[in-house]
Amino acid sequence: REGYGLLQGSNRYEKWSLGAHRVALVLHTKQQPDGMVAMHACDFRRCCNPFHLSWGTQLENIMDAREKASFRKSAPVLKGESKNLATTP
Repeated sequence: REGYGLLQGSNRYEKWSLGAHRVALVLHTKQQPDGMVAMHACDFRRCCNPFHLSWGTQLENIMDAREKASFRKSAPVLKGESKNLATTP
């Protein structure tokens, strides 16, 4: 619904869901820092490319979104792999 990829499952006792981008970053960095969110450099919610993701606090994520909001008003929006990022190998 919100555009993020999800991994979902259940067992006998509970249902669960995890953000696909967060799982990709955990697998790539071998870390799962408490209190941190997976931030998208490319702003494409379904993107799971670990080179477009980084760990940050919720505040850093909000500030990043605010900074990009002013840029988005004057620049075309490119999504996912079509965006040329310096961090892409």
